[in-house]
Amino acid sequence: MSVKQNLYFLLLMFCSSQAIAQIVNVEDKRSQFTDSIQWVEQLELGASFTKNKKEVFSLTGKAQIEFVYYDKSIISLTNFNFVKAGNENFVNEGFQHLRYNSKIKEWLTFELFGQVQYNERANIAIRALAGTGFRYRLFKKEADKAYLGTSYMYEFEEESEVEIKHYNHRLSTYFALSWQPQPNIKIASTSYYQPLFTNPKDYRLSSQTAVIFSFSERLDFKTTFSIIYDSRTAIGAPKTSYRFLNSLRYRF
Repeated sequence: MSVKQNLYFLLLMFCSSQAIAQIVNVEDKRSQFTDSIQWVEQLELGASFTKNKKEVFSLTGKAQIEFVYYDKSIISLTNFNFVKAGNENFVNEGFQHLRYNSKIKEWLTFELFGQVQYNERANIAIRALAGTGFRYRLFKKEADKAYLGTSYMYEFEEESEVEIKHYNHRLSTYFALSWQPQPNIKIASTSYYQPLFTNPKDYRLSSQTAVIFSFSERLDFKTTFSIIYDSRTAIGAPKTSYRFLNSLRYRF
């Protein structure tokens, strides 16, 4: 494969949304509503086919549906990515996440969630999980805010390289921080920690930090760094994965 083709595949792998994610970050998907009743619907589909020395096919799709009714909300996230060159799959992954929130007090929210995903590069044939817990607002002042989430999570996982299945009970915690040091600069960070109840040495860590520079009311530049560490991965999969992503966003 040529240098140009290698660069093309690296670009696809590092710029695909959730390209390394085994822990789905819901915090950066939550919409900020001003009305008591509100819908959000977003859909993105893409496909390409190139033929030179090899046939290269890529397919990507994202969907977000969010409904808020006063102190309750439901969010559905769907994502899949597929890149194939010749007979080799460079990316083959996807997930479906569903989450229900019900505000108990201004600082306390009940959460219920479920998720199904697969990731060929991480050797995950299927991972299905469900959990429930609470989300605590630590502080909120204008654009600055911080939240802490704690949940119980049951997880089923089947590896793709070997016939191994895992049935796990995990603690799922996250800390989310949003800080605006300047009117045109925003920093958002979310970190997850998910250990086994029966074996704290078996855990996952995930962190995502984004810095957003606003050039105008409609144009933003965003740089994001994401990293995931899994102390026990599927056989043949790396323990640490990370990603840099730079993007421009224009709001119509």
